[in-house]
Amino acid sequence: MKILFLQPQPCIRALKYGRGLKKMYPGVEIIFAYLGKTLNEFYGEGNEIFNGWWKLKKGKVEENLEQILKSESVDLIHSHNAPDYLTLTALKIKESLGIAAPLIHDVHDLISTRITPYGNRARDTLLTEEEAALRKSDGIIFVSSVMKEMAEERYDLTAPSVVFPNYIPKDLIPCQLQEKLSRRDGKIHLVYEGTVDSGTNSHYDLVNIFRQIAKQGIFVHLYVSKEQHPIYKNLSRESSFIHYHGKLSPTNLLEEITQYDFGWAGFNGAKNQEHLDTALPNKAIEYVSAGLPVISFGHLSLKRFIEQYGVGIICKEINNLKHLLASEEAKKAKEEVMRRRFDFTLEKNISCLWDFYQSFLRETDPVVTSKKIFQKEELSLITV
Repeated sequence: MKILFLQPQPCIRALKYGRGLKKMYPGVEIIFAYLGKTLNEFYGEGNEIFNGWWKLKKGKVEENLEQILKSESVDLIHSHNAPDYLTLTALKIKESLGIAAPLIHDVHDLISTRITPYGNRARDTLLTEEEAALRKSDGIIFVSSVMKEMAEERYDLTAPSVVFPNYIPKDLIPCQLQEKLSRRDGKIHLVYEGTVDSGTNSHYDLVNIFRQIAKQGIFVHLYVSKEQHPIYKNLSRESSFIHYHGKLSPTNLLEEITQYDFGWAGFNGAKNQEHLDTALPNKAIEYVSAGLPVISFGHLSLKRFIEQYGVGIICKEINNLKHLLASEEAKKAKEEVMRRRFDFTLEKNISCLWDFYQSFLRETDPVVTSKKIFQKEELSLITV
């Protein structure tokens, strides 16, 4: 079986999918068509999982993607948003070439739930593309049940769908946990890993939140997705309780954060509260897998996850955080996290995705491509 992954910027969710599929279904072949950076360029690892990397050139996306679909006999297209235009481009090419391979649209981000901009595309365009991708795709994958509920209510969807959270490959979970820094200094150490923003009041604009935490004498350790982020780096100069550690590969990151006490997943809800309710970010399960209870505000999907499994605490008042982290509730969350560290692996859950794939493949014949009449042009294929 050959699968085409399609995404504007390959992300950690796609990396995890690849690891899980290759481990549990060794015969599967996955190629990746993308616009931005490869996984190696963005995370320092991940290219080796896939069988080929096709760089889509700006201004020639449709032409390049058509070439790939003509030259590669793919059985299924798994298109990851956001935004959604690559899904629509693939659907257009499928129809024009008569390709039978089903297209599964994976909704990482329901753009209509956010107010702040997504890239440089006009909001009206983004919303039109979102609706079309959801309505026209053969099947849909959602990150959370809240996202699924909102999308179905908003667009009256009829396509088969499944909820597949951001599970983690077992080989990414640290086997050995480092000694807690808190055992040495008696202080509380909290970590945040992932995307940050500043000056926008978006959900990733966390500057003031981290300041409020640090003022309570709680150490905040930052591992951000970008190599450098000056505003957050300057926070470490502003307060001795904030430490900016920069960027690590996924494997090294999860080993590194085991030395802390809690993982932070509370976002700025000033503008994108509805969006935050749909999100169940990678960091939530990564924290649990590293032995850290998840601390969040009342974002609905995160709240459901934390309360269903007892793996964290909901913070209702940021200025009361220090008391909350020293509470009996926090102690119970730590115990539950250690019991459930290996519960949210891709290996335990990937059969749900595989069965979803197979439900479409049973309905179609293998894709037929026009290789004999296709004159292959130069396209950036990265071999690993």
